[in-house]
Amino acid sequence: MKKIVFLILMLLFVFAVVYYFFIDNNKEISSCISCHDGIETVSSSHLDLSCTDCHGGSSLTMDKDNAHKNMYGRNNPSDPSVWMQTCGRCHEYEVKRASSSLMLTNTGIIKNTLAAWGEENGRLYSQNNNDKAYDKHGNIITIDNISEYDTISADMYRKFCSACHVGQAADMGYQGVHSSGCSACHFPYGDFGEYSGNDKSMQGKSIHSVTHEMKTLPDDTVCLACHNRSGRIALSYKGEYDGNNALVPLKDGIPGPNLTSGLRNTRHFQDDIHHAKGMECIDCHTTMEIMGDGYYYENMYEQIEVSCESCHGSYTEKPETAPAVKENMVPYLKGTSYIDKIEYGSSMVLTDKGRPYSNVYEKDNKIILTGTYVDENGIETPIRKEVPFTMDWYGTTRASIYSTTQNRYIDSCINEEAGTIALDFTVNTEETNKKLILQNNHVEGTIPELNGYAPISVVYTGTNATFNYDETTRIFTIDKESTIGADGKVTSSLATT
Repeated sequence: MKKIVFLILMLLFVFAVVYYFFIDNNKEISSCISCHDGIETVSSSHLDLSCTDCHGGSSLTMDKDNAHKNMYGRNNPSDPSVWMQTCGRCHEYEVKRASSSLMLTNTGIIKNTLAAWGEENGRLYSQNNNDKAYDKHGNIITIDNISEYDTISADMYRKFCSACHVGQAADMGYQGVHSSGCSACHFPYGDFGEYSGNDKSMQGKSIHSVTHEMKTLPDDTVCLACHNRSGRIALSYKGEYDGNNALVPLKDGIPGPNLTSGLRNTRHFQDDIHHAKGMECIDCHTTMEIMGDGYYYENMYEQIEVSCESCHGSYTEKPETAPAVKENMVPYLKGTSYIDKIEYGSSMVLTDKGRPYSNVYEKDNKIILTGTYVDENGIETPIRKEVPFTMDWYGTTRASIYSTTQNRYIDSCINEEAGTIALDFTVNTEETNKKLILQNNHVEGTIPELNGYAPISVVYTGTNATFNYDETTRIFTIDKESTIGADGKVTSSLATT
């Protein structure tokens, strides 16, 4: 009996040793952590995953070649060639959405490049292969790979344009380095694509992300890596333009004031109001825009789902909202990284496609946005902006009065019993360009005499207006004001009265 107890204790001891050396909260600490000592934890939500769960390879050998054998995507397990085996095991929905996103397919750039060169042939092309794709109407369509189209414009796209594409990593020089797949956005690269984290074995090596820590809310530097060309939207958003290229010296023989990719220097001009208020690109642009919504679009404007009116409303209507009452709604799935946690029933602001934002909602007649601002030193600061939703009236607008000549048969106007003659007329006012909202409407006129006789009385038969008549001067006035309900919406408009 003692021998049996001893053997059991020995087995438990061996198990404890193995557990200590090989598994710690399901993280290998043998070969992976022995070599990559100090490497950052990916995120709090990935603590239960081991190194090999994501990267593949082997953690049970100290031989580097054997340890790195059979790794997924070399140093990037989120590369589209393997992402269904890695990220897709937990995030299948997101990966399938991203597979049809314009960020990956580049269909819009390809289509317009071919058209500009007169080589468009009516077929749709993509940077990647799709086994099954759905157009914006939900119909199954066929997409060809651009590598199979042998023309000058297609070749130009492959050599130049395709670098701005999350399907492959790119090293376009200073501020133009990015990874592929999920990590293109969620594991940002530095200006030169060098690792600068705590893993001493990786210090200064490229092409690698700045650290091994995931960015659940990518900042503007991620967008800048690609969107600094063509429309230059990432540059203009933060108030920079590259009018002087080729590193033109401006002061003390130094180009600038800022440098960007492609041997360019940028100058300053007025930045976008949203940037000036501390907002990042992703504070407006939603996950469905950036990562796709599962449908295959031919142009960027089809995938975009936000506009000014999405958050600011129109001149007569507040932004559309809907209560967050389903656990699979975007605010619950994507809003966990924001400082404001979405509560059940929260009134979420909707995009132009009717989907709820994950970070914009209405409360107490205010539109509230939450996000994360990253300054020029990389320091993150959670932001929360409240905008009271009050009606801002436009300036004075001239209204046109349409008058008509009215001919009446005298028999229809005479009331013999009362001994009176009754005449009526209509005054129509209309705001001239039919777009601006009027706060108030003032109509003034003079009642004429009939054969030298002034009217005995003047009666106003309209509604919701203040009417006054001066019997001495025969001048009448009609005043009407737009009214706003408790919910902030215009309940009575004067665009046409």
